[in-house]
Amino acid sequence: MKTTLQILLFTVLLGVSFSLMAQSPGGVGTTNLTAWWNPDNLPLGNATTWTTLYPTGASAIVLTDGSAPYATVTNTPSGNHSNYNKTLDFTGNLANSTGAMALERTGTLNLINNNLSTSQGTFFAVYFMNDATSNQHIVDYRETSGDAIQFRKLANMRYAITTSNSLNAARDFPDDGKPMIMCSQGNKSTSTSLKTRLRCLDIAGTPVNSSASTGGQLGLTVGMRKANATSFNGAFQSYLSELIFFNTNLGLIDLLKVESYLAVKYGITLDPSSATAGGYLTSAGGASWDPTTILFFHNDVIGIGRDDASALLQKQSHSFDDAQRIYLSTLVSSTLLNTGTFTNDISYVMMGHNNAVLNETALATAEMPSGQNLMNRIAREYRVTNTNFVNTFSIDITLNNFTNFTTNPSELCLLVDNDDDFTNATVLRAGLTFSINGNVVTVAGISNVHIPADSTRFITLASITTPAPVSLLSFDATLQKKNVVLRWASATELDFEAYSLQHSLDGKTWRDLTTIAGKGDHSEYEYLHTTPMVGENFYRLKMLDIDNQEAISDTRMIYFHTEEVLKAYPNPVTSILWLEGNQAALRSIRIINQLGQDLKLPVVITADDKAFVDFSKLPKGVYWIKSTDTELKVVH
Repeated sequence: MKTTLQILLFTVLLGVSFSLMAQSPGGVGTTNLTAWWNPDNLPLGNATTWTTLYPTGASAIVLTDGSAPYATVTNTPSGNHSNYNKTLDFTGNLANSTGAMALERTGTLNLINNNLSTSQGTFFAVYFMNDATSNQHIVDYRETSGDAIQFRKLANMRYAITTSNSLNAARDFPDDGKPMIMCSQGNKSTSTSLKTRLRCLDIAGTPVNSSASTGGQLGLTVGMRKANATSFNGAFQSYLSELIFFNTNLGLIDLLKVESYLAVKYGITLDPSSATAGGYLTSAGGASWDPTTILFFHNDVIGIGRDDASALLQKQSHSFDDAQRIYLSTLVSSTLLNTGTFTNDISYVMMGHNNAVLNETALATAEMPSGQNLMNRIAREYRVTNTNFVNTFSIDITLNNFTNFTTNPSELCLLVDNDDDFTNATVLRAGLTFSINGNVVTVAGISNVHIPADSTRFITLASITTPAPVSLLSFDATLQKKNVVLRWASATELDFEAYSLQHSLDGKTWRDLTTIAGKGDHSEYEYLHTTPMVGENFYRLKMLDIDNQEAISDTRMIYFHTEEVLKAYPNPVTSILWLEGNQAALRSIRIINQLGQDLKLPVVITADDKAFVDFSKLPKGVYWIKSTDTELKVVH
């Protein structure tokens, strides 16, 4: 049986179209779009102006704050509640002419119709109310025709329309202290002709005896109520991200498209009440997330996506409590700075969870595949939907604790299944990189191999024991003249691929010397390192099995020294390093960094078998002075 959402999507395919000529919120087109204030192009810092993303050019509408103090544009508010996007911070706003943070456009505007019984208009606002002070005005708007908006916080939030008192013209609703998408449309003609939606959930609301009267000031004011040319009140003290005006009542499909765009961008979970609410639509009308199939996974829904018609390019996202994150490339401070790319337009990865605890439980551990060396798993499960996405991504999961769960990344695995019964899940490690930082577990490199394009999968974290690929009998390093001889022997090599012999000068940063394929049980190996550096040389074996799992051997250290034909002082050096030696040695000197790179620094040779090198502009660290037959370690 088709869900109502599927039927609505089918209707879109038959006849609902959108404008391809210009970007619009949700890709619903610009025919009835009168104003769209989007913060993406605002520079960080003082918000002196805010110009519409649509209309553009000579028709653009500019909101202006003519004097300090100003609202602040930030992409890193406390808790990143704007989901790594820009938002306007009105904290510290004062309701007076000298301290008002008020962006305004006075005079005649025609952004919305809501005064008459025949009026149609739709308004969206994305905001975060983190201040409990009463009488905060977010938006104050008035036209000569009587169309108006007064959106503010009293004891509850209040949205009121038109310029005359009417029980039908206002709605009060609670605020839950999380980022909000508020949508309202209609007029005051009856008690039901004004409709309000919070995160796409219809709110019946209680009519109140209120109006949107602005005291005669025409135009739009954001962050304050402008009673007249010089009088402000009702200072907004919180955050505002986006404002959208239409001069028509949007149909259900278009409402869902706009709300979906805003929800993905700002990490806001849409609230499902039925098959017609809570679903996420792309600009093309397809479902990127359908909660009606398994509703109990509709918690903290977040996603990444590219949707050009909506001007959406969300490269990283997190839940409001930051317990789960999803991102391209490497997580950074803002989605704008993320270097990841989407290959396809209309490309999404969405995820929600079952609201179970973020740690291991006996019940969860009992629901795992048998016979695969699995130890335990966390209770929380995630539903992940891939829509036309062909790149790789990562997820972060913050656990409550690691009781009965491994803290060793090499023992982590991902269980992936077609439903939420993990007794027959696929155990995945190949191609994935697991890491742990504090309580945060990162799974990087998730691709179409793990979650195919245009599919839905269920995932969770589990731990697994893997037999060591190699049982070593010995691993030794010995110095022979100017060379280091490395020898090792194996007892067993189970499903083994190769040894990677590694070298380090500090025991922390390692580089591969060579890779040697395994020869089987009871094998012996030898390697001659002909270029050890003067001082401490560390060696270890990295052992890889056929599934790309690895184990690391104990470390061996050799101290290497050579005949002193070159002297360097002072050591440590802060600025000028002096060198003494014969002319041949001085002429062959090279300065090498910890990565083995020749820095090609100038060596100035004096007349008395001395030379000097300027270290003053080099970063602090360890360097090597290398001549034809000498290597010296220098600390800067």
